[in-house]
Amino acid sequence: PYWPWVQTIRAYVQQCDAEQLRSEMGNGAANIADVIPEIHDKISGLKPPPILEPGAARFRLFDSITTFLKNASTNRPLLLILEDLHWADASSLALLEHIVGDMAESNLLIVGTYRDNEVSLDHPLSRTLGNVVRHDGFQRLDIGGLTLGDVGELVTLSVGSDMPRDIVEQVHRMIEGNALFVGELL
Repeated sequence: PYWPWVQTIRAYVQQCDAEQLRSEMGNGAANIADVIPEIHDKISGLKPPPILEPGAARFRLFDSITTFLKNASTNRPLLLILEDLHWADASSLALLEHIVGDMAESNLLIVGTYRDNEVSLDHPLSRTLGNVVRHDGFQRLDIGGLTLGDVGELVTLSVGSDMPRDIVEQVHRMIEGNALFVGELL
């Protein structure tokens, strides 16, 4: 649970000094440390938060993370990139919805990527996107696959010389527009 958030916050924690982290996390540090234990290495003496029923504990965690991110973006803008949201668990998507619902007045920008061909109408991400689209500042950018010309340029850059058109066409057909596959295929 929360893997995209754990990765992102863990990277931030590693580059922060203890005083800055304590200030930005405030009273929520112990709550966040439940899912990111490295916080204990930076902020000593955190007492475990009181035990709550699961729904209340989840809200406390979501609120603590949201407050932390808003505080962290106060002095300088903060960009979070969450990749491959089509693989995210339901808890991570719920946290995304919570944060988006409360970030209007912050210097926080969240960019989420996903493969639309892996997200059906009954996929959990579809529900999340339907909920976050209602908030100010939400913007969806559909990035299509590579064209034949794009593939030709990428192949040329990768191999260092022009390739025959039939090879470029074959690569284009095989990768179905996915730039990552060009490199793997070559």
